[in-house]
Amino acid sequence: MNKERLKRHREIAQATEIIEKLLNETTISDIRIISTQKYILDLFSINIEETNIPSGLENSPELYLENIDPFALNNSIFDFYQILKNLGDDITICDIGSANSLLSITANLFFPKVKIISIEPVASRMSEAIKLNEKLESNHEFYKMLFNEVTIEIRYDYALIYFPTGKTLENILSKIMNSSNAKMGIMAIESHGDLINRLNQNGCLSLDKTVSKLISPRHDPLVHLYQYNQQALRSKTDEVLEKLYDQEKSVIEIETNSKKWIGLTERSDVHFKQNQQFIINLKYPPRSVSSEDKFKFISIKEIDFETQVLLNLIKYPFSIIRKIYPNDKIFENSRGEIISY
Repeated sequence: MNKERLKRHREIAQATEIIEKLLNETTISDIRIISTQKYILDLFSINIEETNIPSGLENSPELYLENIDPFALNNSIFDFYQILKNLGDDITICDIGSANSLLSITANLFFPKVKIISIEPVASRMSEAIKLNEKLESNHEFYKMLFNEVTIEIRYDYALIYFPTGKTLENILSKIMNSSNAKMGIMAIESHGDLINRLNQNGCLSLDKTVSKLISPRHDPLVHLYQYNQQALRSKTDEVLEKLYDQEKSVIEIETNSKKWIGLTERSDVHFKQNQQFIINLKYPPRSVSSEDKFKFISIKEIDFETQVLLNLIKYPFSIIRKIYPNDKIFENSRGEIISY
């Protein structure tokens, strides 16, 4: 064994000892996690400091940031270490939105038989992982693009996702499930929000098992492994979300007490609860619609011109319009008054 290999072997042994010791502790502060991770990466001259996002991508929803603390979005080397240790060798993981590709760095150093496919649109974020990959002559793959831009067929055992619910997630799930890779699974880490509840409401996914209690703070501290069933039927939630994010179906019609009122789906978000329930939070008007309510999505083209004008006025900052009842040609204002139009 030459001097370089011997040095690397000692560094890995030292890093492994530090990781194992930290994972056996009961209480670990955020500062300790960050500082110890930096110490370990410094052993290998690896710097994964966040880089500037190129112009044009900073507001992209597919970067999964949206004013969220990076510590809440990124997983630590300790969490990735125990995940890979529990899953075993000879597996391939597709890390979607991999950021600095710390998962591939962890595999490179400690689990050389594991293959990581990192997909990340900001190339500079992956630079350290790519350099390490070339230095160690590993077999990881790196794609400098958004996941939905990947046109080749990627083969993997698990797709790793850990970002917010919303249109981007639905697009990614759709792409995963339309793949010919029928035996793949999904590995989910809930960084914030209600990702796990959303996946539990997907009709084609079934929870296989949970592994690795994470040391980084998470709403749900477990890693959830799902299997995809091509033969299963889509759930009500799946169908509702498809229509909610369909640009052709930009109006939602809700029936309350035998009266139908309408709102816009634009900038709406969904809160996923347990027991297959959810709440749609409308922005225009600011109202909530429960999964138990009677509602449907329609095209703006089905709305008459006068009502379309009122719908657009709802979006103004100081709009007094609260609910529009198109069949009765009336709307409710902010003071609860009913006005004809």
